[in-house]
Amino acid sequence: MRGLLRSGILLAVALGWGASAVSMRAQEPASSPGQARQRWFFDQRLYGLGFLPDDALAKAVAQRDGSALASKRILIRASSSTSRPSITEGQWISFGPEGINSALGELASGRINSLAIDPRNPATLYVAAAGGGVWKSVSRGTNWIPISDRLPSLASGAVAVDPFTGELWHGTGELNFCRDCYYGAGVYRSSDGGSNWTRVNPDNFLSSPTSLIAFDPQRPGTVFIGRSTALWKSSDGGVSWRVVLRGAVMDLAISPADSAIVYAAVGFFSGSAENGVYRSTDGGETWTRLGGGLPPQASMGRIALALAPSSPNVLYALIANASDQKLNGLFRSLDGGNAWSRMATLSEDVLTEAGAGQGAFNLCLAVDPENPAVVYAGGVTLWRSSDFGGSWENLTAAARLPEDPHEIIFEPGNPNTLYLIGDLGVWRSSDRGASFRSLNQSLAITQFQGVGLHPTNPNLAVGGTQDTGTLAYSGGSLWNQARPGDAGAAFYDAANPQVIYTVARRHDLRRSDDGGRTFRQISNGLDPADRIEFYPPFLQHPTQPGTLYLGTHRLWRSRDRGEHWEAISGDLTRGGRISALAISPVSPQTMYAGTSDGLVQVSTDGGASWFRFANPNFPDRYVTSIAADPRGPERMVVAVSGFGSGHVFRSADFGATWEDISRNLPDVPVNAVLLDALSPDTIYIGTDIGVFVMLPDGSWAPLQ
Repeated sequence: MRGLLRSGILLAVALGWGASAVSMRAQEPASSPGQARQRWFFDQRLYGLGFLPDDALAKAVAQRDGSALASKRILIRASSSTSRPSITEGQWISFGPEGINSALGELASGRINSLAIDPRNPATLYVAAAGGGVWKSVSRGTNWIPISDRLPSLASGAVAVDPFTGELWHGTGELNFCRDCYYGAGVYRSSDGGSNWTRVNPDNFLSSPTSLIAFDPQRPGTVFIGRSTALWKSSDGGVSWRVVLRGAVMDLAISPADSAIVYAAVGFFSGSAENGVYRSTDGGETWTRLGGGLPPQASMGRIALALAPSSPNVLYALIANASDQKLNGLFRSLDGGNAWSRMATLSEDVLTEAGAGQGAFNLCLAVDPENPAVVYAGGVTLWRSSDFGGSWENLTAAARLPEDPHEIIFEPGNPNTLYLIGDLGVWRSSDRGASFRSLNQSLAITQFQGVGLHPTNPNLAVGGTQDTGTLAYSGGSLWNQARPGDAGAAFYDAANPQVIYTVARRHDLRRSDDGGRTFRQISNGLDPADRIEFYPPFLQHPTQPGTLYLGTHRLWRSRDRGEHWEAISGDLTRGGRISALAISPVSPQTMYAGTSDGLVQVSTDGGASWFRFANPNFPDRYVTSIAADPRGPERMVVAVSGFGSGHVFRSADFGATWEDISRNLPDVPVNAVLLDALSPDTIYIGTDIGVFVMLPDGSWAPLQ
């Protein structure tokens, strides 16, 4: 799997694929950027069947690696007589980024959800990347290697080291309620530092994501695992398991003075009957929901907890609002959770970005190991108080930190050293947060949404990424950040490569006229009320320089490089959004549009009029990608997401009839499809479990 994600940029170049995510639980519509991201990946995989099958990813990987498919990992040659290189297994190489030259002045990488320090050797670190698996460093983060590539999922939610045995544990699936919070494939443990892995509790830890793994520091063999629906406990080293608390468990704090006292935060982002701060006095067997000054239970969204190690009766809770994910409050208890007071001086901006709440996605809370008055709190930015929350300093501004911190972890036995993880990677401070150093060199975990190759120079490329914005490649393993934030499609103007286009999100289109040094918005005329994907389909006309297309629920066109836009179609959906666009390379008046509600529409007059055929052979599934066949405008191949149906379909008559060519593919979403330009019967697809190619006999083989 690392051949796929560590070389994810190459896959994105070929297939337009980017790492993405899902949560098991149906989520409410949302308007803020952070919440809207929850829908894009999640909705497409649930549409049609209505749910994510248990153990979906692990079963698909098992089928992929079983004898029938594994035996097809042979030399693959194009059927064309044109002399060209063969494609064989094992030829994937990474060209980065193994670090991004960011606007911060230091290298960035990608989102990290968890960091664990080996308590027996603090120089050994492990990080769990949102879409890149587990990485290991034996040099306090100056160099990293991937260690979980052979697991069924590279989506990572939690990583931890057993303080008694040194065993490494890894929970797959990311529980951050976001667009790219990928579903997982269980929990794993390794007794040799990540060389070999064994699955934990396989009958119960299935596709749902993992929020935390915590070991009782006083009772060997006792471990807690937080999942999207419950807190699980084992008292025998992971042999047997039981549910001890229901709900979306987001945080856990164990008293260092008496590990029988445990605190848990249950915080489904938009509210639930289970949400709240809980306390157990019997080692997590039974729980009591706390009140005594905390906000009304119905208002509680996501919650983070932090206990003061030097004064275990001092407890903090950072709580987001269930209604808008803005700050509900930072609360402090001085008596172990019996009574709480609100720290009113923390800035409301801590969980607000561009006017929208982000508390569903990330909360950060930690207490200094030696001083209970020193507390760190973050969401969009990171703040520090040295007086129990009376006053605050913005560390993001003072220390030039990246936004969106996820967690602070202190080095055992060395309270001056702490690690900060977040959307842009991992940083270390040796002075309790006064200054930070980037540790992102060699950490190749960036989540690409789309990549565009330079039209003439193979050493140049641009990419749209989650969190790290629009990136530029010019050779070497380090990339340059052209613009920060989120970015989807990114491509060069075919006639003038100094012009680069990208979509930040939704209607926010950008253009650079100076090779990516500066960008400006080009959304004039677009209707912001249109239904649109978080990362919408955005492309240029193949033969008319300066002509661009954008899909909302209708098709928009610009003839002047995005300066002005006009709608050229009506609604092409059944209430959904356009999710895929393509133009015939041999007949550019022929266009194809796929939708989030299972339609494929065709226009033969440049988008002025559209038609589709009702065909029971095409499934009611989210259309992810359309590839136009160069042999004729009537021919196309379409990929769909979801489960319980075929995933790749071919038509030779504008969609009047469809052939399901999924055949021996595992039942797993297909995200992108590409036809070999010289041999169109050679079809490549990007799926949730890697890249496949269609062989001459019509079957599929993995290209891992």
